[in-house]
Amino acid sequence: SNPDRLSFRNAFAVSGEGAVTLNELDRTEREAFLGRLAETPRDYVAVEQWQFSKTPVWTGDHVEPQKLTLRSFQLVTPEGIQVLPGALARVGLDDQVLSRSPVSGQMTLDCWVTSDSPVDQQTSLLNDSSSTVELRRGGDELPSRVAEHLYWLGRYAERAEDIARVMRTTLARITGEEKWDQLAEVRRLIRVLASMGQIEPGFAVDSFIANLPHVEQNLPSSVLDREQPRGLVRTMQAVMHNTIAARDRLSLEAFRIVQRAARDLTQPTIDGTHEGKDQVSIGEAIERVERLLVDLLALAGLTSESLVRTHAWQFLELGRRIERAEHTCELLIATVCPPTENIKPVCEAVLEITDSLMTYRSRYMNLVQLAPVIDLLVTDETNPRSLRFQLDRIASLMDRLPQVEGPVGLDVIQRIVMDLEYRVTTADPIALCETNEDGALEQLRTLLETLAENLPRLAEGISARYLVHTESRQFLTGT
Repeated sequence: SNPDRLSFRNAFAVSGEGAVTLNELDRTEREAFLGRLAETPRDYVAVEQWQFSKTPVWTGDHVEPQKLTLRSFQLVTPEGIQVLPGALARVGLDDQVLSRSPVSGQMTLDCWVTSDSPVDQQTSLLNDSSSTVELRRGGDELPSRVAEHLYWLGRYAERAEDIARVMRTTLARITGEEKWDQLAEVRRLIRVLASMGQIEPGFAVDSFIANLPHVEQNLPSSVLDREQPRGLVRTMQAVMHNTIAARDRLSLEAFRIVQRAARDLTQPTIDGTHEGKDQVSIGEAIERVERLLVDLLALAGLTSESLVRTHAWQFLELGRRIERAEHTCELLIATVCPPTENIKPVCEAVLEITDSLMTYRSRYMNLVQLAPVIDLLVTDETNPRSLRFQLDRIASLMDRLPQVEGPVGLDVIQRIVMDLEYRVTTADPIALCETNEDGALEQLRTLLETLAENLPRLAEGISARYLVHTESRQFLTGT
């Protein structure tokens, strides 16, 4: 045979040594190697040089052609040698690298053969343009992973809005004409921010505040704190992550809104950085938070008007409603329930945070009292910000999701939803305003704590039923 068409390897080398190809040697090296080959032919194995085909390969930011080789696998059976339907595919740019060993190459993937006969390359799974299209309402099946991303997109988007609202209300009062440390509502709002993970937990304890930085210095910088796991920046990163993961279910405008909101929030500050942290004034912090709120409200409106009412929209809406209900419970427990001598400024701050101040004034003018505030935020079924509205919407969404066959009767999720909905529906806002001997709203606190305890259980039940991925594929069908 022609030795120029062969590659020679050391017969006793385990790995590490490359093959010798005669046409790559100069005259002196070629004669020396042929001499060693003639002297000890048993020391070499000759293999015909491979002619590699090419395949498109994604290299990170573009597609390029690379050379391909397949390493097949055979089994020795009583009937003879059986070739398995598949191979180990290896790609690379260098012939020598691919030829060096059965496992070399820049990338290695499994290759499966799924047919015993040639496949018709002209056959397409897409419908022919001339075929009759069957009208439908449900849309495509929704994989559980996509449902999970939409669910958490709704939760994180609502969480970012809640943080921004509390932050804006607190910063606005700190920059007011009155001394903020003498305002009853500011102390309570600071405790809310601490419980939400926006500032150090020590700010919620009066005895620790003296040893901590001033709130007016610490709070604005917390808006841009990238190290805070529950901070606004990290929350918007989670919004962006889930938006990208579910991008094929969202409009281009929705994606651009999220992208702009995350970019505008973290753009360089006017005051620069100090010790690795962004320095931002209260005014600039308020401006950034307000821009973020506008974008988040635009996202909420766009998803409400653009998504058809299939399971995709239902999971997005479900995440938003659960998150809003949890936040409203925590907000009212921290602000309204504790005893206070002057409840009016506290109620005004809570109404502002929940975007219900305009509705309250349209009904009661400037007469701020506790009972109508509790009615508006807890038991009013017409207020999109009330607890009653969230639970009614959650119950409606759960009724439209696929049900799992099981024993006759209500399952755990249905029992939780119906119990919470019943508690809020039958609650008397006047009775919820009654105080105990210490001046605390004990009945209201009991109701809110029950909701706050069971809403996470409801979320866990929904995740366990619809959003687990223990099966190879799980689809949610229907509308």
